[in-house]
Amino acid sequence: MHVILEGVLPLHCKLLLVHCIFDEHYFTLKTLNRLISEFEYGYSESKNVPRQLDTDHLKSSESKLSQSGILCYVRTHITFRCTYGDFLPASQMWLLGRLLPMIVGKYVPDDDAHWRCYLQLLRILTISTAIEVTEESASILSLLIRDYLLKFISLYPDFFTPKIHYLLHLPQHMEL
Repeated sequence: MHVILEGVLPLHCKLLLVHCIFDEHYFTLKTLNRLISEFEYGYSESKNVPRQLDTDHLKSSESKLSQSGILCYVRTHITFRCTYGDFLPASQMWLLGRLLPMIVGKYVPDDDAHWRCYLQLLRILTISTAIEVTEESASILSLLIRDYLLKFISLYPDFFTPKIHYLLHLPQHMEL
């Protein structure tokens, strides 16, 4: 699961938030941090509440193509940096990723292509973290991933990482 929780989800979350906050101005980072802190988390979620997100890291371009043309993939460059100087663990990233539609969904237009692509990733996350799966689940997951990758590459062509590619192999692992 680290392919999604420590690779794809943090990268896509960051790219989506940059789009929503700095490009489209749907909401501000201050608003996002306030909404995250005021959200009513359940008992089981209380130990994984995401901390405040750092403006400088969201604005950084450290996960773009390197001079050699190979995509730089360094864990600290594509995960969220918190105001305390460390990074969101996978459990906090998972919670933030899943709840982001409930936290900021009312601010983002339904027809925003970046938003729709992110929601597709959440469908992939839901199936790939399910306790029980069927052969049909693996087939559906395969279709969702292919569609997601096409959308992601068209929206973020400079951010294709090995872990995003590894999504293609998830359905095969489910069938084993």
